[in-house]
Amino acid sequence: MFDAAALDLVNAGELDEAWLLDQARTRRIEPDRPPTRLELAEVRRVQVLLRRLTETVSAGLQLSDRDLAEVNALLARAPVTAKLHRFPDSGYYVEMTPLAARWVEALVREIVGSWVALLRLDDPPRLRVCANDACRRAFYDETRNRSRRWCDSRTCGNLMRVRRHRDARRAA
Repeated sequence: MFDAAALDLVNAGELDEAWLLDQARTRRIEPDRPPTRLELAEVRRVQVLLRRLTETVSAGLQLSDRDLAEVNALLARAPVTAKLHRFPDSGYYVEMTPLAARWVEALVREIVGSWVALLRLDDPPRLRVCANDACRRAFYDETRNRSRRWCDSRTCGNLMRVRRHRDARRAA
């Protein structure tokens, strides 16, 4: 499975203070204060960037050098430390902790890091954008043959199949 932090941001719609605080706590980042207007604007810029990059990757295109530079600049703003832990029953996991001066920087690092992880899970990446033009939600295609077209087959997929059927009946 994968961390959905990046998809949560890309699909969030209008960001507000409550969303940011909730995401921080979900990612085990403890905010010491509410985000400022500038910090909200900063996260909104990251949201727009990741949306654009997700659409690029979903279209089967390569990220440009400029795109890579933007992502790498965000990652470099809060490097991480890694610590190996043992699960109580068996196995191990690595805890990655962003080294950031502000909690919003740590949250941005976690979100951008999760987006980068989605890219490196598979080649070509399985990041997709819903084929329903009225939806356009980003999702991770976990199908074996990479054929998923909709964010949810029961909602968008069903709607699009019904539309296609009705259009075919009208054309006949």
